[in-house]
Amino acid sequence: MAIFDLQSLIDDLVPDTSGRITPAKVDRALASAVVRYGKDRPRVLVEDVVCAGGNDVPLPTGWVSGASRLLELETPIGQMPPVLISQEDWLVLPVPAGDGIRVRDSLAAGTGVRVRFYAPHVLSDAVDTIPALDREAVAHWAGALLADQLAAAYAANSEATIQADRVDQTSPSRTWRKQADVYRQRYFDLLGIDPKLTEPAGEVVNLDQADSRGRPRLTHWRNR
Repeated sequence: MAIFDLQSLIDDLVPDTSGRITPAKVDRALASAVVRYGKDRPRVLVEDVVCAGGNDVPLPTGWVSGASRLLELETPIGQMPPVLISQEDWLVLPVPAGDGIRVRDSLAAGTGVRVRFYAPHVLSDAVDTIPALDREAVAHWAGALLADQLAAAYAANSEATIQADRVDQTSPSRTWRKQADVYRQRYFDLLGIDPKLTEPAGEVVNLDQADSRGRPRLTHWRNR
C-alpha cells in the first residue's frame, strides 16, 4: 500500500528513538505534506457532464467544494481544435449545495460539456493519486514537519538549561532544525521547484499625486 510505503519512508527520515513522534503525528504530517504537494503539483481531472438546460452546468462527480478549481469548459465535445467557453463567460459561485458552475449563454437540454478542473490529491488505504516518482518528495516534506516538531520539543525541554553566553552546536534541537531545512530543500529538488520563485513578488510604485490644492507634493512631482 502506498500510504504504508510513505509512512515507512518518513520513519526512515525521522528515526525518533525518544518516542516523541507518535503514529498520529506521522499521519498528520503526511496529510499536511499531501496538501502541500497538491499546491505544487495540482491534480487535473477531466469529466464529461450533461446539462439539463439553461445556464447551469452540473458539477463533475470528482469536484470537492472549497478545494477544486475550474480550468476549462469544452462544448461541443470532441471538436478539433477544441471549442472552449471563454473564461469570461463562466464562473463558479456558491449555491446551497456547495459550488455551482454557471455560464452566460443558455445551453440546450442534453448538451454535453467536458469539464477540466483541479482536485485535491487523495492518499488512503484504498486510494492513492500521488505518482510513484513523487512519493519521496512527499515523504521529505512530512519529515521536515516532524523534524520541526522535534526541534521545538528539545528546545523547550533542554536548551533552557544552556548558558546564555554559550552556543551548543550539537544540541538535538539545533540538529533537528538543520535537518528540517535539508528535508525541505530535498523536496524542492525532487520536484524541480525553485522556492524563491514561489514567494510573492513585490513592486515599488511611485504614485505621482497632487496635494489637496492641486499642487505637486514636496517629494512627489507630477510629470507635466
